[in-house]
Amino acid sequence: MVPTWTLLAAFAAGLILGALASRLLVRPAAVIAPAQEVPPAPAAPATPAASAEPTPPPPPEPVRISMEDVVSELEHRYQGRQADKPAEKRPSSRRRRPK
Repeated sequence: MVPTWTLLAAFAAGLILGALASRLLVRPAAVIAPAQEVPPAPAAPATPAASAEPTPPPPPEPVRISMEDVVSELEHRYQGRQADKPAEKRPSSRRRRPK
């Protein structure tokens, strides 16, 4: 059996080593200064169709399931369980107390 304090120490060490490894492996992209400034291109007049926000897709139609389909599926599952029920019973592992 391992003492709890050793598990906590190993967990803390793992967190520290993981943080250090992620700092070393994931380096931020270096900022490169532009050699010369490029004048911005003249902006074209904005049209209403070219807005920055895309239009949301229409909501999907709800799935329509008839009550008869649901009932028949439940009956089918119930019949399957009834067929498996005698095979699933196991003898009890508890001992009965003598009276």
